[in-house]
Amino acid sequence: MFLFLRTSIFSFAVAGVALFFVMMKTPANAAEFTDEVERDFAIRTIGQLNVTNLRGAISVQGWSLDKIRVKAKRKVSAETKEEAAKFFRALDFRYETVGKDIELSAEYGRGLNIDERLKERQSAKSDMQIIVYAPSNLNLRIWTVDGAASVKSWNANVEIRTAKGPISAEQIKAQNVSVMCPSCQLKAKAIKASFRCMGGSGAIELNDLRGTNIYVETDSGNIDVSRVKGEQLYVLKSAALTAKGLDGRIEFHSQSGSIQITESSGFLSGRTETGNISAKMNEWRFLDKALMESREGSIALNLPSDFSGEVDVWSFYGKTAIGFPVEKLSNQRSIGPEPINRIQGVVGRGGEVLKLFSEKGDVSLVKIGKN
Repeated sequence: MFLFLRTSIFSFAVAGVALFFVMMKTPANAAEFTDEVERDFAIRTIGQLNVTNLRGAISVQGWSLDKIRVKAKRKVSAETKEEAAKFFRALDFRYETVGKDIELSAEYGRGLNIDERLKERQSAKSDMQIIVYAPSNLNLRIWTVDGAASVKSWNANVEIRTAKGPISAEQIKAQNVSVMCPSCQLKAKAIKASFRCMGGSGAIELNDLRGTNIYVETDSGNIDVSRVKGEQLYVLKSAALTAKGLDGRIEFHSQSGSIQITESSGFLSGRTETGNISAKMNEWRFLDKALMESREGSIALNLPSDFSGEVDVWSFYGKTAIGFPVEKLSNQRSIGPEPINRIQGVVGRGGEVLKLFSEKGDVSLVKIGKN
């Protein structure tokens, strides 16, 4: 099942090259020229596949063939056909092995002298989209600067790093999937792996994820997740979290965004500075003490009718309400002045502590029926 690579010589077949000329309104009355290059590379390795493109998009899809196919869609801006041909000669991709790893990277400025390279970098007139079909059991690392990045049908670890452009990951089975981008939109679907996402201003959408650890961090990009199972931590600055169908240990930390979680199961805990917290847990499983806190926002937690635990629901300036019968603790003690709007005691058979607290918002613990 493993593949082995000859490190000295690789073979490839040029499957096709097509050149098209498309006139467009570009600076200096230039035209846009495009072509497509396709090559196959025989491989025999268990190493990592590293794909790099500083200007264009990268798309990787797994297949079962014992080779790597690369399609490059190249584009240059030039005033004449002859000038375009010169740019195309300087625009290619490099395929080589370093140890057991495979390095596939776009090359800009091949064959140009130093002055020409500097000029080309200052006013880039070319870019390239790389499409890769490769055995899905290779560990994969993708790095691009301002292009889109996508992975589909992969069965090994995946790492994606980029600065701009949307990111897409779909149908991945692995130990780990890692994504980092300060401004990208991210969509991940049908992932079975521990998942780590470091986002920024781009929206994050996750569907059908299952892994031991799920970590998602964002600055201002909203997070929208559904059907996620595992130990989950969501960290937000000025973004909102909207979630449905979560299962497992669920925690969140937010500064100003709202938290809305529905139709979920497991354990829930977290805090936000100014946002509201709304959650409906169809099944509740204590894994530790649970605290939900919002300094200025309101809290509304809906729990199943068979919930049992020790509850502490309170607010300094807001209203409090609880829909469960509460038995007061016999050894109940308070430190400092007792808030007027505080409900504290035992629900059902008792158990671990659930605390809901807001300084200025309303706080409610509502009973829902069994589904």
